Order: sequence, then C-alpha cells, then structure tokens
Amino acid sequence: MGTDLKSVPIIAADLPRALKMMNPLPQSQDGKRPLADVQEAGGWIYEYAGFGVRLLAALLDLFFLTVVQLFLLLLIEPRFFDMPQIYLAGQASLGVYLFGSLSAWLYSAIFECSAWQATPGKRLLGIRVINERGETLSFWLTSLRFVGKVISAGLLGVGFLLILFTPRKQALHDLLVGSLVVRILRPPEAELAKLQKSPN
Repeated sequence: MGTDLKSVPIIAADLPRALKMMNPLPQSQDGKRPLADVQEAGGWIYEYAGFGVRLLAALLDLFFLTVVQLFLLLLIEPRFFDMPQIYLAGQASLGVYLFGSLSAWLYSAIFECSAWQATPGKRLLGIRVINERGETLSFWLTSLRFVGKVISAGLLGVGFLLILFTPRKQALHDLLVGSLVVRILRPPEAELAKLQKSPN
C-alpha cells in the first residue's frame, strides 16, 4: 500500500509538537511560553539570572554581612560602638577597613564554593554560581571572582552593568573566571533520585 503524499505536510507540521511532548522544555513562571535562554550543563537545566534578581540578592547579602560584621566587631572591639562619630566621619582605623574587606571576601568566596554554590542572599532567591560545565567553582576562583567585584565597584559599577548587555548575563567578575549565575529549573536525574531517597 503506497504512502499518501498529501499527509506528509501534516505529519511534518505535527513533528515539533510531538517532540515537545516527549521532552518538554521548562516553561516560564507564568506558564505561557518556553524560556528562550534555557540551557543544559552536566545534566542541570537552568536559565541565566538577570540583573534585577542579582541586585536584590546583593542587597540581601549586604544586610546579612553587615549584621555579621557588627556582631564580630562587638566581640573583638567593644569600644567601636562607643565612638560612632569617629567612624561616621571616615576616620576608622586601618584595622577596621581590613576587617571589613577580609570578612566580605570570606563571606562571598566560602559560600559560593560550598555545596550551596551561593551566598545566603542568592540562595534565598533560588540562584547559584556555577562554571560553564555546571560545576562548583573552587575557592581560588570564587576569591578571584570577589576581586573582580572590587574592580567593578572601582569602575563606578560599569562591570556590574555588563549583565544587561552580555548574552549569558555575565558581569565583569563572571567573565574573569568563566562563571555563570543561574536559576536551576531541573536538576539531573541522579540529584532527583537523591532527593526522593532522602528522609522527610
């Protein structure tokens, strides 16, 4: 029995819809359209985090870090709080500035190379930092990434604004170490299996 050639265009037109049903793409949060920038690396399916959510995460981290720094200062140097006018006038000692820089570096570098792959602010908003293969960055790379943030701040924030113009929404510090800031849409099957086996 011969093939009905008239049905070929209909079959071809239905093929993309059939493939989508077999392996559907993650949908946007409103469920109305597939995400254009959905990516896959190492079994992880993700989308790039935009400028807005990253800015909010940075503000949350600034709050958390300030609370931690004030608590540690209270333990290390209680007199700091007895002389607020000196520090508000920009005459803080070199030790205080070094303390602030050191704590900010460790906060960012340690959290981003941890199993979280994110600082607390990023974790609260569901985004994380990975390399181009979907892997966790090393401590040295997250440290270099922090240096890139300092450079961006020194350039009046221009390095941060690159998020708005780069294809993968990377800032200067991301380009420096090859990192991506992403929102995970679907973990690998192995990770899903671990979650299913973990006790409630």
